Amino acid sequence: MRKGYKGAGRGVLMEMLYKYGGMNQREIGRLMGIDYSAVSVMRKRLSELRAEDQRLSALIGRVEKRLQASQE
Repeated sequence: MRKGYKGAGRGVLMEMLYKYGGMNQREIGRLMGIDYSAVSVMRKRLSELRAEDQRLSALIGRVEKRLQASQE
């Protein structure tokens, strides 16, 4: 998930850290070597991509399901 990577993977990672990792956007940005506003933009872009791509949406759904199960 190196800086400059153009796939959805970085966005998925950011979203999961935000939703399930208890991190705010500033902390995620620091961890990933980017500005917190870039985290916000990527999370928004991921939401748009997810609405357009059923496979991506299904993948994210499976990841979320596993993370939710591990928190119980």
